[in-house]
Amino acid sequence: MIPSPNLSIRFIGCRQANIQYAKRCAVRVVVVRPHGCVIIIKADRDGCLKLPGENVEVGEDQQEAAEREVSEEKGCRVVVDRECIAMTEEYRDDLHQMSYCCVTKLLEDDGLTALAEGDMADELRHEWILAGKAFEVVSVAQPITELGRFIRSTH
Repeated sequence: MIPSPNLSIRFIGCRQANIQYAKRCAVRVVVVRPHGCVIIIKADRDGCLKLPGENVEVGEDQQEAAEREVSEEKGCRVVVDRECIAMTEEYRDDLHQMSYCCVTKLLEDDGLTALAEGDMADELRHEWILAGKAFEVVSVAQPITELGRFIRSTH
């Protein structure tokens, strides 16, 4: 995925010399509908909000991972429409994760949500909202988990 010239970079935590980190690469995906709505995933149990996406699997690039993750999580088909718009480098516990965010265009949506069992246990749900309102919703979110509060405090 080609980085945007205006790439936003965020750092969460810092590297500790005495820790052996497991490395992981992840993607987050902004899915845009033709009418300007985007998908937000709400975790009702802990008050967190997120974009679709997760780990990049062995043998796939970030674009393939983005398209696969949206298909798995939301049941819709997308294509990466723009370069990488944001990146997060995170050190947490024994994890070093690089996350890349891209914008996709919706090609097909069957309307079915495809959440895994773990996602259902976390009380996740998808919601299409206008892009402008998404910023408002995220800015007032109050996560109640330690991880959610930690991430919120770094923004």
